[in-house]
Amino acid sequence: MGGSLPTSLQLCNPVTADNQAAIYRLQTPSNKPGQAWQLRCIQAAHQIVSKGATVSIHWVPGHQDVAGNERADRLAKQAAKKRPSTHITSLAMTGIKIKSMATLKWDKALKSYSIDAIICNPSAYAAQYSWRIGKRLRIPPGTRRETASAFYQLKLGHDTIRPT
Repeated sequence: MGGSLPTSLQLCNPVTADNQAAIYRLQTPSNKPGQAWQLRCIQAAHQIVSKGATVSIHWVPGHQDVAGNERADRLAKQAAKKRPSTHITSLAMTGIKIKSMATLKWDKALKSYSIDAIICNPSAYAAQYSWRIGKRLRIPPGTRRETASAFYQLKLGHDTIRPT
């Protein structure tokens, strides 16, 4: 038997998934978490196509006794519990590490500032309140959009107070 398939035989490899986000992600590569798996799936599909077969991906509803889908769910859950099998760091994980390092650096700088401020002035703001590093500016719940917008503009130095 030779290693090649007869040319008259058309191979189709249907792939079913109950995760619409995963199907969409295969169509639109990104640098978000899971990038390594995304690229591996795309590369595998290219290898299949290069051998003369076709690949089609179809969405199926989850937990509806679709053949193979329940087993795939179990295998995916088992795989998620395993430690990573590669030591390659994705762009997404690199970004997370950079943000974490920046947060630690800010925290250290603010603590150093607070100590110096308290020594110079025991009634300084830093003596009364602790710093909270957050991703967003906090405004009271229920604040009108116009008020919040004016607050952000003033806070960021993009607007001046105008008489009404």
